[in-house]
Amino acid sequence: MLATLTPGTSTDQAVAVTTFDRPYLGVKPMKHPSVVIIDDQLENLNLMREFLDPVNYSLHTYDDPARALQNMEIHGVDLLITDLEMPRIDGFRMLQIVRERWPRCKVIILTGYGCVEDAVRAIKSGATDFFTKPLNMRSLSHMIEQLLALQKQSEGADEKRQVTPSGNQLTPIMTLAGRAAETNCTILLTGETGVGKEVLADFIHANSPRKAEPYIKINCAALSENLIESELFGYEQGAFTGAQKRHIGRFERANRGTVFLDEIGELSSAMQTKLLRVLQTREIERVGGNEIIKVDFRLICATHRDLEKMIAQNQFRQDLYYRINTVPLPIPPLRQRRDEIPGLARSFVQRNQSKLKNAPEEIDDEALALLQSYNWPGNIRELENCLERACLLARDPCLHVRDLWWLNVKTQPPIEALPLPSSLFVSMAANAPANPPLTPLDQAELQTIHRILEEHKWNFSRAAVTLNVSRSTLYLKANKYGIARNQRPTPKQGDL
Repeated sequence: MLATLTPGTSTDQAVAVTTFDRPYLGVKPMKHPSVVIIDDQLENLNLMREFLDPVNYSLHTYDDPARALQNMEIHGVDLLITDLEMPRIDGFRMLQIVRERWPRCKVIILTGYGCVEDAVRAIKSGATDFFTKPLNMRSLSHMIEQLLALQKQSEGADEKRQVTPSGNQLTPIMTLAGRAAETNCTILLTGETGVGKEVLADFIHANSPRKAEPYIKINCAALSENLIESELFGYEQGAFTGAQKRHIGRFERANRGTVFLDEIGELSSAMQTKLLRVLQTREIERVGGNEIIKVDFRLICATHRDLEKMIAQNQFRQDLYYRINTVPLPIPPLRQRRDEIPGLARSFVQRNQSKLKNAPEEIDDEALALLQSYNWPGNIRELENCLERACLLARDPCLHVRDLWWLNVKTQPPIEALPLPSSLFVSMAANAPANPPLTPLDQAELQTIHRILEEHKWNFSRAAVTLNVSRSTLYLKANKYGIARNQRPTPKQGDL
């Protein structure tokens, strides 16, 4: 057991070497949760230190709340046990700070017999439980073990929900991304459109110390020049016509969390200048306001543009580039990561089962080989759309090469995908302008619509349900392709 404490000291130093034997990067090892006890009465601290047996967690005790906060910023905290009545920083203020800084931390309140009402107030403010003095040490020890076990289960479930990009080509990038995620470094993701930059940004945030905090995504290309400043920084009531009330901007909403700026290369020169100032000072001003607002956020940027080339053409600020390029992560295109394609394809096929009626359940090896031989200029996004189209057109429980015939110019489309005889189309007037030739995708869609209509005896309502589209959409498609029936039967009762 540790020796009896003296005023103004803590036991943190005694266990720091064995418990935290490496620099803290924001993510504590799961096998060593941190339990912090704060009480200005040394006899209570000594009693808890002697009785509690921290085999599965590290225990830190303090008689000074301010010193406790300083060390919690370094080592983190999973469970806080704090007295209510303390000088300088009382239990209510401590509870508020912990709930804001470490939202997943559990808090147990210690109180005297005469302060039960205060303890109830603390519970309503977010505390997990409270114990009255004199303490029942067995009950307290059992509660600590129980709360830490529940917290471990919760974090384990969170890890299972995280999406981790895979692939041999991505292994070095994932290693660096995992290391960078544990810090507050600004990250720049580059690569062609559709390579998975947003997925990697999600992975970085989900594995960072800020994962429990807000995660705000901003597509710079989707916001107009007139809107982007007010969206990023917010605005005050009356700042411009239509500003009827104060609007909190996205940087302010992301405080203590992560900001993902997608397509940062699309920002105008003026917005680049304003963003640079925010990154330098971590301060913002709402449009129409004079208040300086401190913001704390981690920045992840992404672009498909060549920023160095844009700098040479005076289209992107060089100082902003240096500011956001702390950790560059270039993501290779899918054609350089062909080993990933089978896994991605199977995943997309499974996903389509919940979206499409009678969708295939698997894909054969020959079809996978065809997918791997294609160059995928649209990368993962194109692969996903291609598999959705194939699942819509397929007629078997397994996807085959014939269901992907448009990817291989050497492979002729299956019989059912060939252009239909002219007898199936509405005759066009002789003087009508010629329609452009149908693309392979149009031909496949036309054939599918006609087949489903034939199966349902030209009942558009039932065919629309099978195709998972609205009846009006089906009518528009049929009109677009000139699909008609020479002698349509008289609608029976109940047909629409």
